[in-house]
Amino acid sequence: MEKIGRIESLFKVTKCVCFTRFIMDVPVGATVVYGRMTVDAEIERYEERAFEAEKIIELQMSENREGYRLFGRGGEIDKLAEAPISTNDDRVKHVVGITGFNKYSLDTFVVLGRDVYVLNNKGILRREIYKFMRDNEVVASMLRIRLENDIPEEDGVCIDGAFTPQNPDFENIELGMRLAEFPDVHLSISIIKHSDYAEPQEEFLIRHNEALNRSRASGLGEWVDRLRFLRKAQRKLNGWNGYEILTQFPAWESAKEGHQFAFWSSGAPNDPLNPQVDIKLDTGIKGNNTRGVPSSLTDDEAIALWDRLLNSIRIRPVKADKKKSSYLPTVPEIPTGTQQCTDSTCLASGWWQSFDSGAVEPVRWIAKGDRMPPIHFRQEQTWRDKLFDTQRVVLGGGMWQLMRHGERDVPPRF
Repeated sequence: MEKIGRIESLFKVTKCVCFTRFIMDVPVGATVVYGRMTVDAEIERYEERAFEAEKIIELQMSENREGYRLFGRGGEIDKLAEAPISTNDDRVKHVVGITGFNKYSLDTFVVLGRDVYVLNNKGILRREIYKFMRDNEVVASMLRIRLENDIPEEDGVCIDGAFTPQNPDFENIELGMRLAEFPDVHLSISIIKHSDYAEPQEEFLIRHNEALNRSRASGLGEWVDRLRFLRKAQRKLNGWNGYEILTQFPAWESAKEGHQFAFWSSGAPNDPLNPQVDIKLDTGIKGNNTRGVPSSLTDDEAIALWDRLLNSIRIRPVKADKKKSSYLPTVPEIPTGTQQCTDSTCLASGWWQSFDSGAVEPVRWIAKGDRMPPIHFRQEQTWRDKLFDTQRVVLGGGMWQLMRHGERDVPPRF
């Protein structure tokens, strides 16, 4: 009991950590580090780097130049990769990269307070570029600063240093925690909300048993036999139906004795409060070596720490009067001059014009939500066409520019 008291003393003073839609209590001296963050787009934080935002953007441009040299073909979309793209928000800029034939990347840079956030999109098709720009601008418009002790009272997602009142199709966050009192102990949490898929819960045990079988097959049967499973059973945590395996590893060759505890819940599709949850606690870590030093915790202490942390995880309270409006961001009107390519989804109803030479019908009214149409191009007349006074027309891709918002029955004047 005296040694378990070391764990109790850790929690005399705690702080609350917010991650996605959940909170947990950790010792006040704990170091919490966020890893991968995704709110539809993957998000990276450059902490305290707002003063050098232009330098960060130029670095990305430099990395993209090789792709432009290899795959750039000089079309309208490829030209977007030549320089950073400004938006209606001075804090937000896009950088387009060319990663293959008809494959692009988009990095959207957002200055938020003293930080810079980057929204990363990979594997984009040519016709999708403007849609991803628009989606990222909506995400950027809703990001707001969140201090370490700030626990929002409305629906939305907590990420490192920020909050967004969104309900994205895909959300993911990874974070880790270390303790100054026990530097060999590391807790990691991964939360993933899937839009339409949840892995069967049994897969966790299947993977565990397969790992043990592979170890035996590779000559580590004696080591497997010496593993001690302190717990191996179903567990319900914060309403999540899951499974936990608490393992004590023996010393083996150069590896020291230690622990690895794991909780897994597969969650449910499209349920932000019942996501896929993967939590692990390791002891005996030194640098990047998972069994670099003997565990500083006994079995009982490791279990006490594990239970104390996991039992504090709960849904972040949301005030009733803030539930409905959080998912309804104010989207700024699409400005005239906006350009979109053929096959992209039209962002605004109005009169659009093609400036491509040879366009037969350069001005058209296009409804919001419709596909941007192909452009009719005049082909050069052959001697036969000239003889019979005919003009052949072909369809091709191109760029449309919004010239005026308005109804279809009001003729354009520009």
